Amino acid sequence: MNTINDQPVNEDDSSMLNSRGRKPRDEDAAKVVSIRLSPSELADLDRYAAAHGWTRSRAIREALMNTI
Repeated sequence: MNTINDQPVNEDDSSMLNSRGRKPRDEDAAKVVSIRLSPSELADLDRYAAAHGWTRSRAIREALMNTI
């Protein structure tokens, strides 16, 4: 049985399960990719993103677009 916040939901309520979470920024950007960074790499990324007024995600996207 599906649950929301540990409460059972019926078929009518279960449609809410598919609407949770962050919406993609556009139709083409619907995949999530996880990476592992060392503490120093993460600190470098955060400094770079902050210097540009960006989120971590945007800094990574910008770096990818400029590299590949």
